[in-house]
Amino acid sequence: MKLSIRLVLLSLGLVNGVTTSSADVIIDGQVVQSADISAISIDPVSGDINVSAGGLYTVTRDDDPQSGPTVVINSLTASSTSILEGQAITISWSTTDAETCTPSNGGGGWSSQTIALPSGTSSSLTLATAGTYTFRLDCSNSTPSSTFRTVSVNVNPDDPGPSDCPTPTLAGSTISWDNHFGSVWPDPTYAQKLTNIPRAGYLAIEFNTGNVVDDGGISSINHTSTYGDRFGAISECPGDFSQRLPDSVANCTELWYIGGGIGWNTLSGDQSRQCDLEPNTTYYLNVTFTDGISPSTDRCVGSFGCKTYISVSH
Repeated sequence: MKLSIRLVLLSLGLVNGVTTSSADVIIDGQVVQSADISAISIDPVSGDINVSAGGLYTVTRDDDPQSGPTVVINSLTASSTSILEGQAITISWSTTDAETCTPSNGGGGWSSQTIALPSGTSSSLTLATAGTYTFRLDCSNSTPSSTFRTVSVNVNPDDPGPSDCPTPTLAGSTISWDNHFGSVWPDPTYAQKLTNIPRAGYLAIEFNTGNVVDDGGISSINHTSTYGDRFGAISECPGDFSQRLPDSVANCTELWYIGGGIGWNTLSGDQSRQCDLEPNTTYYLNVTFTDGISPSTDRCVGSFGCKTYISVSH
């Protein structure tokens, strides 16, 4: 049990209707007059302050307040911390000994989410406008104990790409990177995704580099049901394999049969044998079983469509 003790060292004051002098001691609101104090000492081990007043004062001590668990927010994470305008994220959390938690700030409806305890994941939160969003979670219990944690998400402008892209000579289709791989570029860290390429045409996988500073690689691996060389390129335009490449042809294209890949980077300065990409820019990974120009050069041999595994890593 503890006593609230303080020395009155400055001027005169009034405590509980009693005038205090410059050397009085106040113990739990009761004034011990300086004239009655014979000794004051501090225990060097416990730190207790001992006041000797000749037994003239009686101090009634309250029991120590009951102690309880401390709230901990173990984690507060976003499914991606860098996305494009109009894309969605989820926020996940994990807590210990929290009785109630309240979401605030951020965007996409975060502040109206129901926070399940001790852990959970929000519904999909769409962030429509570029900027930095800070999501906050405040948790407390009846000890009382409280704490908060934040996580920030950068939303980048959705660059539509060049308006003067050449018209592809091949028929094709375009899909977003996150729809194809289930993650915002450059994630996943490593994956192989079975991909259907239009016969005698191309598939363009659209992504935006955002503020990512990283490097990685892309390759195409044979599927057992399909044979034939695949040609790939990273370009500023869908269906383009030569005219709007961000770097040299050697660095930004690859003809796959057994091995090989396209290396990329968003690091400052030219990187040897990698396709140099600019930040906050939209690109397309274009893949075809042709030479990238003529449908008559189709090399796909397969009875069940033109399939390949696209492997990505960073």
